[in-house]
Amino acid sequence: MHHRVPHAVDIEAALHLSAAELGVGYLTRGDFSPPSSYALVAVDDHIGVVGFAIGHRCDYAPLCETYPAARHLLRPLQSFRLGLLKSVVVRGGHRGSGIGLRLVEDCLDGLASSGAEAMIMFAWRRGESVPAASLARRCGFRAVGEAEALWHADSLERRYICPTCGAPPCRCSAAIYVKMFGDSDSDGPATRRPL
Repeated sequence: MHHRVPHAVDIEAALHLSAAELGVGYLTRGDFSPPSSYALVAVDDHIGVVGFAIGHRCDYAPLCETYPAARHLLRPLQSFRLGLLKSVVVRGGHRGSGIGLRLVEDCLDGLASSGAEAMIMFAWRRGESVPAASLARRCGFRAVGEAEALWHADSLERRYICPTCGAPPCRCSAAIYVKMFGDSDSDGPATRRPL
């Protein structure tokens, strides 16, 4: 098993995995492309891509325009250089083996190196559980609240199909997590703490 910046064939496999797990059209090839994104794939030499993580550098105002339901939770971060951990997916048979943890840690390192001072993670709520909650905590994120129908506006604009809700709009909620680089469990550059 190894991690790498995705090759063209990896992107196709990751998009297929994304469609099955996150919804058809939620991610595009552009989500895997620099300069604003930092993407990694986990590849098993026998079966190919088994997971991926995508992070983006982002600004506060456009982030709040895309995700208005989270604006009140993100307001303390408006003066920081932000990163968004957009997606983390690990194929079912490989979950629980540390692949997601390593992908997220490497993605966070890349975004911190590009100047991000704070990271945001939107963790999809599926019914009564938040499957990524444990991963978020292990990576040093803190829960700051929950946003109802987080992807509503984005799903209408981009027309992706949620695996839970079906055709737009997506009505799924998300737990919102924040990690400040410079927190005691982090070795990134920031030292200011808004939360």
